[in-house]
Amino acid sequence: MDATRNLVRDVVLANTYSSLAFLDLKHIDTSHRFDDLGAASLDIITIVSDSMRELKVKVPVEQLNKLANIDALIDALTAAVNASRGG
Repeated sequence: MDATRNLVRDVVLANTYSSLAFLDLKHIDTSHRFDDLGAASLDIITIVSDSMRELKVKVPVEQLNKLANIDALIDALTAAVNASRGG
């Protein structure tokens, strides 16, 4: 896994743990969807928007709506970070 993807993964997971603090999550399987973890729509919006804000990137809502799981979000945000860095 490359350094950018690791950074993005860490940011997404930190925001997930923060937003879903009411759950006892010891490990998040990123192949699952957020709603599989018990996240409500507002939780998901918070996780995504906080992650984008922290990474200083934006991903179109249309693209976010098509994501199948947490890994797909990490991939989309990684691509946005790479694009913002010109690479």
